[in-house]
Amino acid sequence: MPAKTIERVASFRVDVDPTDNKFDHVIEDKSNWRTSVHIHRIEERLDHAVDIVAMSSSNHSKNRSPDLIPLTADYFKMKNDLRALMGVLTTYQKLTRDLHDSKYKVVEQLAILSERTPIGEEVCRELDGEATEKLHLLSKQFPSSSSLSTTSFSPAISTPKPLSSSMSSFLQSMGLVQEENSQPSLVTQIVEDYRKRNGGNVLSLHGLYSLGAAQAVGNDSEYQLHIVEFTAKWIETVTERVELGLKHVRKLALERLHYERKIETLRNRANDLERKGKTSPDSSIERLSRNEIKLKKAFEAHEKESGRLCALIETVTQEGHKDLYILVRNFIQWEQNRVGRESDIAFQQKAILDSLKQKFE
Repeated sequence: MPAKTIERVASFRVDVDPTDNKFDHVIEDKSNWRTSVHIHRIEERLDHAVDIVAMSSSNHSKNRSPDLIPLTADYFKMKNDLRALMGVLTTYQKLTRDLHDSKYKVVEQLAILSERTPIGEEVCRELDGEATEKLHLLSKQFPSSSSLSTTSFSPAISTPKPLSSSMSSFLQSMGLVQEENSQPSLVTQIVEDYRKRNGGNVLSLHGLYSLGAAQAVGNDSEYQLHIVEFTAKWIETVTERVELGLKHVRKLALERLHYERKIETLRNRANDLERKGKTSPDSSIERLSRNEIKLKKAFEAHEKESGRLCALIETVTQEGHKDLYILVRNFIQWEQNRVGRESDIAFQQKAILDSLKQKFE
């Protein structure tokens, strides 16, 4: 019986990723993750890439299984790079927390030493009840009123948030921005209200850093939501889709290889009989024919899923910059917000310093 020409499967085998350890997320309860429109758009783009392959007749004639070898290597490189990114993002988050905690502890010790001294009012005076109440609100305001955009990928960059009043004043003094009519920040408003209630007395260094600690809690919540959780969900979305596809294609490749080897054995037997001048039994011919049909189906199934998986991985690796754009934009906006808010605290320390100078200079 004449041999049918079916392209032999490439030596496609991906070993278990040696770095495939379960990395620890800061997020422990996935049920609490907010469903982000960005993640939904990632899933839509991946679905679209796979659907295009299924609908295009020209793609059906392409045998893309050999392409999976370099594409899978690209995917694992990107996966490892994303894990490394998650590592530095969470390290930065921890160090930022530690920095704010250390600064507050320094001020606490300064406050203890200043008790019952002439500089006690400027350093250790406690917040009054109204300021304390606003302090608790301050720590909760940012996640709900965040200026970080929730729009999907677009080449158009969103308009940045206006700078806080104190940050604007500082930059205006440096000649970096034009003066504009901006509303005072919440910290500035709390400080001004406090001075009105207390006869013009400045808010103490300890009180001011208490506001700063509350701001830090809000900043951290915003960073967790828009940067850490987005990155973790991005990694999860991509790896689940690709690695389920890899597992399925590996299974199809093994099935295809099984029939290729089986047919090779049956044909060798038939050739041996032919060389001896004998005819193959009808049952052997029928068996070979059945297995050739099965091989054809296995071949088609493997190539079909390989093509879909190639399109999926290409979208993940070659269009990943669209998802990275969202993360970069959020990180920049978060840093702008953080610097602006921290500048409010730094700016308000000038009044404390002026009050101290009046006593000692």
